[in-house]
Amino acid sequence: MLIDEVAAHAGVGKGSVYRQFKSKEELYAAAVIDGFAELQREIRSALPGCTSARAQVAAIVRHTLVFFWSRRQFFALLRDPKALPPSQERQYRAQRNELSRLISGVFDDAVKRGAMKPGLDTRVAAESLLGMVRGINRYGREYTTPDRAIDIVTSIFLDGYAAR
Repeated sequence: MLIDEVAAHAGVGKGSVYRQFKSKEELYAAAVIDGFAELQREIRSALPGCTSARAQVAAIVRHTLVFFWSRRQFFALLRDPKALPPSQERQYRAQRNELSRLISGVFDDAVKRGAMKPGLDTRVAAESLLGMVRGINRYGREYTTPDRAIDIVTSIFLDGYAAR
């Protein structure tokens, strides 16, 4: 999308956009950074309605997967945040870390309630779950749907698929 198109869509002049953002990349980065905050709000609003750890994990997977499924272009930036100006890279990393802390906090609570195994490194578990969702978003679009992927990721994460 051209800056002219962005300005027209926002109902402002091109100069107004460039006064806020030095480049398309900065504008794009700001959208992604705000996107992480929006995703966290969505997850936080969904969690109180969850009655089990499974429902919480499914809600996290659902909101994260669907959020990025409909915003595929975010992956270009997500691959290399070091390409951002330093202040935006810090904001990006802060929002990304906050998302991980939100998820690990949910896992911490589940461990305390006995719904997840004691001794679980919840930060690594949160990153593992986010990695599964990222992999589906990047590589699974041709052969799955969000609803199917949500069920599979939730099951693999909580139950595994090894024969008992």
